[in-house]
Amino acid sequence: MADQPTPQDNMNTFTNIQNYLTSMDLGGLFTIGPDGTPGGWLWDQITSGVDDQNTILINLEQTQQFKTRYGIIGELRTRAASGEPVHVPTVAEVREYEQTVAGSMRQAGLPTFMYDEYTDLQKLMGQGLSALEVEDRLGQTYERVQNTDPLVRAKFNEFFGVAQGDAALAAVYLDPSKTLANLERMSRTAYTSGMGQRMGISIDQATADRIAGTPSTEAGIYQNLGQLNQLDKSGIFTESIGEADDLTTQREGIDSTFFGDGAAQQALERRQIERNSARAAVSGGALRTNRGLTGAGVAKT
Repeated sequence: MADQPTPQDNMNTFTNIQNYLTSMDLGGLFTIGPDGTPGGWLWDQITSGVDDQNTILINLEQTQQFKTRYGIIGELRTRAASGEPVHVPTVAEVREYEQTVAGSMRQAGLPTFMYDEYTDLQKLMGQGLSALEVEDRLGQTYERVQNTDPLVRAKFNEFFGVAQGDAALAAVYLDPSKTLANLERMSRTAYTSGMGQRMGISIDQATADRIAGTPSTEAGIYQNLGQLNQLDKSGIFTESIGEADDLTTQREGIDSTFFGDGAAQQALERRQIERNSARAAVSGGALRTNRGLTGAGVAKT
């Protein structure tokens, strides 16, 4: 017959599992009185004859406290049992996920209410977002919209139907139905249009999305916007007397600066050459335009 555990054995078991429960955020499953007397569910388990720690930990998962605190484990077990290819995490994995994701959200500047409840963090785990993916989604692409010019944020909200506020923006970035590539393009679209507006250039969503699809870096987009702004300020898109072509910022301007379109560049160069020629021409002389000569007079018959 096996030796019965001594009171000291019971206290040792209690202390060991007590520390584990505390680390699991399940401190409500035991009590310690003012005089050091143990109590609660854990002590009841030990004094009822369940002195094996592994058995106690198995029984632990049947408590309502565990099911509430680690509901994601039960949820994923059920989904796995139905044939869904999901990973069922351990308690340690859940805790690590919660701490890592909360840290990523804190660093990204999200409002505290989005990560101060474990249920919100476990929801992301249930959606299949790894801690690394959450970090990636709240990285450079998210910050481009959140922390740059307010006009970029405004354009993102306008184009993609996002309500105001950091939580609403983060919800879009943490939506597993959207890929990181899709989010990157959305943010570049908003950046292009927002920064264009900052420079006084109106760029609609379709055009901004077209630009966002190019390999240009954020710095490259900004540089091209600057060049387009200089062209616009030069007045080259405003027709003068005798100029026949209708050149616009939205068409020739964007096509030439962002896409290197040869026809658009030639049209702008031709207009500049014609204007230079006009300035150099003798007053009253003939001015050549792309419709031919104007002011040359008509031959009498």
